[in-house]
Amino acid sequence: EAKHIAGMYVAMAQHLVASKERETTEGAAPFTMSPLPVALIGGGETTVTLGNDHGKGGRNQELALAAALQLKSLSLRNVVLASAGTDGTDGPTDAAGAVVDGGLVDRKMPSMSAEEYLQNHDAYNYFCSNDTNLS
Repeated sequence: EAKHIAGMYVAMAQHLVASKERETTEGAAPFTMSPLPVALIGGGETTVTLGNDHGKGGRNQELALAAALQLKSLSLRNVVLASAGTDGTDGPTDAAGAVVDGGLVDRKMPSMSAEEYLQNHDAYNYFCSNDTNLS
């Protein structure tokens, strides 16, 4: 599921940030994957299991929204995640995906909470109201 893969990417970012903080305070960071700034690049096709009643979006938009919520919960405000389809489309939408950071959810004031949009598989409409869909 896309939202579970989002957790994996956020965990990698969290590890990098924690390593940088340990390096700053302790002088060394054991098991550092890479010095900051860094870009983590992944590939593959995730899935989204839909029920009968769902909104609009694609797997990349769902991954990005799930990541934004997790980044916020971990206070990873300086982490940016882009999730995009290489063919330029994501689900039945005109977007290829979305770009998020750890502060997006706090800056956004939609009619529903980000959690509700994610639960309703309606990431496209969440991102459309914030101009963070990749077109």
